[in-house]
Amino acid sequence: MCSPIPLSFLLSSLFDEVCNKGNGMNNRNGLFFVIGALLVVVIGMGIYIFREESKPSGVDISIGEKGISVEEK
Repeated sequence: MCSPIPLSFLLSSLFDEVCNKGNGMNNRNGLFFVIGALLVVVIGMGIYIFREESKPSGVDISIGEKGISVEEK
């Protein structure tokens, strides 16, 4: 079984790969890319967690063609 790779190593290697190629302007563009990608992930996770936490809990009762259905949420 192989050991897991630490997240900090992956992020630092990604940062080095994106930012350490080319001149200074490419460094800045790479940094903006990494920061933007992290912001997208954080915002996406925030929306997902908010939607999961605000789901109603309880019992759902519905009447349809197949009869009465009771589901616990």
